[in-house]
Parts: sequence; C-alpha cells; structure tokens
Amino acid sequence: MKRFQIAVLLALTLTHGSFAENRVNRMSQYIENIKTKISHDFHEFVNKPVVKEHAESFVEDRQTELEPLAVKIQGQLQDMEEHFKPLTENVKENVNPFIASLQQKMESILQMLEEHANASSQ
Repeated sequence: MKRFQIAVLLALTLTHGSFAENRVNRMSQYIENIKTKISHDFHEFVNKPVVKEHAESFVEDRQTELEPLAVKIQGQLQDMEEHFKPLTENVKENVNPFIASLQQKMESILQMLEEHANASSQ
C-alpha cells in the first residue's frame, strides 16, 4: 500500500511539474505574441501616410517659427563680436607691456638668484 501511495504521489508530482512547465511555456508564448503584435501595430501606425504628413508638417512649422529667431540670434552675436573686438584689442595693448615688464623683472630675479647661488657655492 505504501508503495502504491508513493507511486501515486510521484505520478501526481510529475504530472503537476509537466503542467507547470506547460503553463510557463504558454505564458512565454503569450508574452512573445503580445510583443510581436505591439511591434507590428506600432510600425503600421508610424508608416501611415497621415502620421508622416503630420510629422512633416510639424517639423516644417517649427522650422518656419525658429528660422527668424535663429537669424536674430546670429545678428546679435555678430553685434557682440563687433562690440568686443575693440575691447579685446585695447586689453591686449595694455596687457602686453605689463607682461613684457613682468618677464624682464622675473629674468632679473632669476639672474640675481643664479649669481647668489654661484657666490655661495664658491
């Protein structure tokens, strides 16, 4: 009797395992079918001429709206360049002599340090 009960339990376990595996396979197939349908429907929707026309129209409208703004910004940038160019030239004229003077002083200091180092080593 015990062997019969063990055999029945073993048969039920195997049957249950096979049903569970079958359900997992069916669920995987169901999910795969949903993914395929969504992808197909999306491509079908995107490839409709009406959607393409709306997208092209939207892009053209935005381009038409933004072109004058782009021209305006470009003009402002050119104005700023024209305004800053004399200022930068003026700064260069004032800074270059200062840099040359600083370089001469640094060279003088380095020369004095070398002389001092040579005098100390003798």
